[in-house]
Amino acid sequence: MMLTISEIQLFQLLKHKMGDKEAEALVTYVDEKITEKNEIAYQSLVTKEDLAKAEDKLGLKIAATKDDLVKSEGRLSSMIAATKDDIVKLDGKLSSMIAATKDDIVKLDGKLSTMIAATKDDIVKLDGKLSSMIAATKDDIVKLDGKLSSMIASTKEDLAKTEGRLETKVAETKSDIIRWVFSIFVITMLAIIGLYFKK
Repeated sequence: MMLTISEIQLFQLLKHKMGDKEAEALVTYVDEKITEKNEIAYQSLVTKEDLAKAEDKLGLKIAATKDDLVKSEGRLSSMIAATKDDIVKLDGKLSSMIAATKDDIVKLDGKLSTMIAATKDDIVKLDGKLSSMIAATKDDIVKLDGKLSSMIASTKEDLAKTEGRLETKVAETKSDIIRWVFSIFVITMLAIIGLYFKK
């Protein structure tokens, strides 16, 4: 292996510390790595020929793209024209639908007017029925009030009679109790007096 001046200097420096074989192996390893990296870098460099080829390819792609743009523009123009026609047709349909909707609204307004008039008549009839029902209910309440008044008066009379009878029975019961108590008292006194004289 041929060593360059810088490699020789490196070898001389390392030889004293590592020994001949180790220093030579280290310098050789470093040299191989540097050479390998230089080759990789050289392969990745672009030449003038590569640039010319890339420029030709790019020119072809630009020309194809221009053609595609022209075709797309033609398609877009036809699509815009078709869309305009569709908008005109849709505008006609919408106009006819709006006119039909206006007619439907007029018809619906007429129906609603007749329904409102019929509803007003029904409300008037219902009001008359309710008035007659309220009057009939008032008469029923007056009759019921009269019946309740007579029932209350009759109940008061019955209570007064029952109270009179109860008072009479209580008075009779009191006099009976007083007679019985007096009779028992007299009998007891006679018995005590009889026992007293018997001795």
